[in-house]
Amino acid sequence: YVLPFMLIAFVVTGLWGALTFKKRLHRSSYASQWYLLLALFAFAWIFMGAQAMLFCQPVQGAFQYLVGAWYIDGLINLGLVPVAFAALYYFIPKVLGTHVIGYRSTGSTFWLWVLFASASGVASMINGPIPAWIASAGVIASFAMFAPGLTLGIQFFSSCFARFARIWDTVSMRFVFVGLIGFAFYLWHHGVGALRMTNEVTQFSS
Repeated sequence: YVLPFMLIAFVVTGLWGALTFKKRLHRSSYASQWYLLLALFAFAWIFMGAQAMLFCQPVQGAFQYLVGAWYIDGLINLGLVPVAFAALYYFIPKVLGTHVIGYRSTGSTFWLWVLFASASGVASMINGPIPAWIASAGVIASFAMFAPGLTLGIQFFSSCFARFARIWDTVSMRFVFVGLIGFAFYLWHHGVGALRMTNEVTQFSS
């Protein structure tokens, strides 16, 4: 029953963010803005899609589990993680007083992350009641996330190590650095854990 109200809230928030972006004083945009816009619209899209397929017009049988896996992974990788990326792209140059190393590759990295992160969730359905090719596509997408993930990791870690002495002088950068370490572990677990030989051991059954 709360779906219509949440839908209105998401649409208003997304339009507000889009209009703010359109009315910006400086026509050039930054990576932090791209990832924030991605999080705004991806969250609304994933939430509405999952609600429509699970509650409004429920899909049948095992496809419900497939939609659930897509929703959970998309919520994390396209809704929450981009907000963290936006914060990193903002705090690192703002606090450390240095540019993000390798910033020129940010555009291609952004689109690679969107492409692979949107399809990686179905990897958790390996050996589940779905066509094998769907799970295999999810495995490929999960492992392919190493490409943009490693690029982002190199950018952020290299920028932090360039002014490493200043990290401990600022509380916000301590959280940023710990978050970077956590992201590295998450990326490794997400990619390697999606492989069939490890998934069969580490994945809890659905």
